[in-house]
Amino acid sequence: DLASLSGLLGSDRLAKCCHDYKLDYAALALRGVKLGGVTFDSLLAAYLLDSTRSSYEIGDVAFEQLSLELPG
Repeated sequence: DLASLSGLLGSDRLAKCCHDYKLDYAALALRGVKLGGVTFDSLLAAYLLDSTRSSYEIGDVAFEQLSLELPG
């Protein structure tokens, strides 16, 4: 239930990390929830590391940068 999480999601005092902040921000805004306190965006970081890629899927980025295999 997003209503019960809106205080946490909108708080600037609680740091949050995401993958594709713009998409997360827009999706939550459509539901009337503000997203605040985002301190890191792994999609943006991956783009800054290699701007020539055509895709920045979180599973690929996690594996290439951290050798971490995310569940499907």
